[in-house]
Amino acid sequence: MNLSFEHLDTLFKEAFQMYPVSQDSLKKIQQLDLWVIEKLRVAFGNRILKQMNLFVPVYVACGGEELDGIDYVLATKIFRKFESLNLAMLREELKELCTYMLKLFGRNTMKESIAYLERLQKLY
Repeated sequence: MNLSFEHLDTLFKEAFQMYPVSQDSLKKIQQLDLWVIEKLRVAFGNRILKQMNLFVPVYVACGGEELDGIDYVLATKIFRKFESLNLAMLREELKELCTYMLKLFGRNTMKESIAYLERLQKLY
């Protein structure tokens, strides 16, 4: 499909206006960030949060769900940082993180992130 830059840019701007990340989700992400900082000594970082605020509205505009878009960013951008940690020493914390995410975002959500964290637990 051929699209002009102007048309694509307009679609992006519409997505940012119509589907911004909800305040509830931003609050939950902030709580998750504080938990991860406290337990694992890793911060999400402003750059990744900015990327999330750009990616999720476009993901929703394309027909996805907000939490699925957030889940994708968490799994691919944030939790990948954990590979550089001594995961053998953090196995319990990773289990706690999975439990905390289910409590924070609800059951049957964050499937990609939880699957990734569980894979990390098995590797180490």
